[in-house]
Amino acid sequence: MLTIKGIDVSKHQGNIDWAKVKKSGVDFAILRLGYTGTKTRKPTLDGKFRRNLAQCTKLGINVGVYYYSTAATQKQAQNEAKFIIKHLKNTKLQYPVYFDTEDAMQAKLSKSALTSIVKEFCEVMEKAGYYVGIYSNKSWFAEQLNESKLKAYDKWIAQYNNKCTYKGDYGMWQYSDKGKVSGIKGNVDLNKCYKDYPKIIKKAKLNGYK
Repeated sequence: MLTIKGIDVSKHQGNIDWAKVKKSGVDFAILRLGYTGTKTRKPTLDGKFRRNLAQCTKLGINVGVYYYSTAATQKQAQNEAKFIIKHLKNTKLQYPVYFDTEDAMQAKLSKSALTSIVKEFCEVMEKAGYYVGIYSNKSWFAEQLNESKLKAYDKWIAQYNNKCTYKGDYGMWQYSDKGKVSGIKGNVDLNKCYKDYPKIIKKAKLNGYK
C-alpha cells in the first residue's frame, strides 16, 4: 500500500528549518499543540507550536496536531479539548487532532475509565467540527483501552519496528523515534500515513478542514 512520509514534532526539536524539511521529502507534520502538566494540572501550549504552525502553513506542508493528555477524569478531558479548540481558532488543518494517551498516571486507571476519558475528548472535538484521532503505542491500545468502544475514531499507532503488527484499523504508523531529517537537529519521530487517509479526511467535510 502506498504511504505518505511525515514527522511529528514539539518544542523538543527546537527551531526547525521547515524549508529544509520540506525539501527533504516530508509531506506532512503532526505538531504538538500542548500538554497537561502532572503538577499544575493545567493545559499548556507547546512553546514552538505557533512557530511550527506558521512555518508549515507558509510553506504548504500539510499539518495535524496532537495533545499530550494526563486527564484522569472526563471533566479534565473536556478542559483539554476546549483548550485545543481555543488555540485552533481560524486554523486550517489537513490531518486530525490526536488525543495522545500514554501517561503513567493514566496507566493506573481501569480500562473502562480511560476509555470513557478518551471518548469524552473525542466527542467534544467532533461536536466542535474537528476530525479527531487517538495516538498511543500498540500495547497501550490492547491493554489500557477498550478498543471495541473506540472504533469510530482513527488510530495512530506507535510501534518501532519494520512492520506494524496492530490488528485493528489505523491510518497512521509511527515507526521510529530516531529519525534524521534535514532541518532538524537531533532525532525526530517518523511516520507513514496510508495513501487514502487524507482523502477520508477531506470527505468528512468538517469545519476547519480544507
